[in-house]
Amino acid sequence: MEMRDEEKRMVRALRAAVGARGAGKIKAVVGLDGFIDEIVHVVSARKDHETYKRLEMMGDYADRIKSFAGKSGNIEYVPQRVKIGGNGPIMGNAIAALGASTTYIGNIGWPEVHPVFKVMEETAELITLAEPCHTDAVEFLDGKIMIGKMAPISQVTWERLMEVVGMTRLQSLLDSADLLALVNWTMITFMSDIYDRLLADVCPKFSPGKERYVFFDLADPQKRETEDIARMLSLVGRFSKYYKVIFGLNGREARQIADVLGVGVPADLPDSVEKTSEAISRSMGIYSVLVHPVEFAVTTIGGNTYRQDGPHTKKPVITTGAGDHFNAAFCLGQTLGMDPRTSLLMGVCNSGYYVMSGRTPSLEDLMGFMENWRDDPFGLMSL
Repeated sequence: MEMRDEEKRMVRALRAAVGARGAGKIKAVVGLDGFIDEIVHVVSARKDHETYKRLEMMGDYADRIKSFAGKSGNIEYVPQRVKIGGNGPIMGNAIAALGASTTYIGNIGWPEVHPVFKVMEETAELITLAEPCHTDAVEFLDGKIMIGKMAPISQVTWERLMEVVGMTRLQSLLDSADLLALVNWTMITFMSDIYDRLLADVCPKFSPGKERYVFFDLADPQKRETEDIARMLSLVGRFSKYYKVIFGLNGREARQIADVLGVGVPADLPDSVEKTSEAISRSMGIYSVLVHPVEFAVTTIGGNTYRQDGPHTKKPVITTGAGDHFNAAFCLGQTLGMDPRTSLLMGVCNSGYYVMSGRTPSLEDLMGFMENWRDDPFGLMSL
């Protein structure tokens, strides 16, 4: 009961902050990727044209593929839905749905916005750089595998930003923004160069006196070279001169980044996530390290580490984009001036609502769910 009462207090504080300032007065610029996500399930056995049994667990999928070694085999995917994809569009759409005045920049169609992304035009300003990439999101009950067709992402460069957006407009957008979110560093191979140019050419010209936040998300950097990761980390740290830096990681990414920084923590410790967050924070010296495993989230801010449990189900309606919904709500909480625990509760509940309903919540949806998530309103947490 004490935890419920504390969470209700957090929601009251959030409602007061929204009433005083209004989420619509928060300006966010998000980018820079763009994918068409096709959510698919894997067929385990098919009875007829319409009836099949789904392969539910990722380990069973691995075993199925392994059984084909030295031979050949067939894997059947069944499409479930086609939706906006990429860390940037999903996060941008999520934060716009929460009421922030949002500009999205990324490869979401050329020369016009692709029809899949048209839904974003209802709540955000869109600036498109190139054609979108495509992802088959192979979903299981215990995770997902993202199979990407990546060619258009090579057009996301500083030169392309200057060609399409231009320095004057980009400077104005970022100068006035309360939040800048630059995500999917792993797949945007020129992203570190873009960081470098922002630090050299844009940030030093900001108007003084404004509090700004910048959020970075890596999107599974295990395939990138260690020296590339180290360069990225150095650049992220330099943004602290101009922004409050929020560095978002899932559990596996946090362990990898800690290892690159030379501050790794044994994974079998009961509080390894908290200790890893603290170690990264000390090493990088940034405003916030944010780590979100599946069932809870932690952040280290100002030398203190905060943890918030959240809604979790073994029967998710959708998992692709869950982390992006978490990031959107946490960042909105911070720009609204909420304390770390409230921002974490916003994040885990925004993600949980999306995973259990298949819908991106509005701010009112989110606040309602924050108040009653422990009552399992979707009936999925006890499964």
